Amino acid sequence: MAFLDFIRNRQQVSQEQTTEPKPETAREMYAREATQEQASQRSVNELNQADKAEAKELGSRVDKAVEQIRSNDRPAAPSQSDSTANPEPMRQNMVNQDKEAPELSPTSAQRGTIARPTPSWER
Repeated sequence: MAFLDFIRNRQQVSQEQTTEPKPETAREMYAREATQEQASQRSVNELNQADKAEAKELGSRVDKAVEQIRSNDRPAAPSQSDSTANPEPMRQNMVNQDKEAPELSPTSAQRGTIARPTPSWER
């Protein structure tokens, strides 16, 4: 009899588990949040006149600020003396490539002289 009671109880437990609500999936959660958000938003027609006027004022201030930023960002036109056709000389000047390299070679002192073989007794 104990075995039959165990079987009956097991079936009842499995039936109770199936009646519990399933956990919410991510898609269901996002859909629920979107509907709640849409329900909580008020339309423009529901706003009172003071709020509408304040929103218009803020919008115009933002537009003015954006225009001011855009006008300040425009680069000034370079004058003819500032502009160069090739920026390479300026780059070379910045990294000191326009100067002659220092004489580091051991043969630099003999530059321009004819090399002659050194006899073995002078070495």
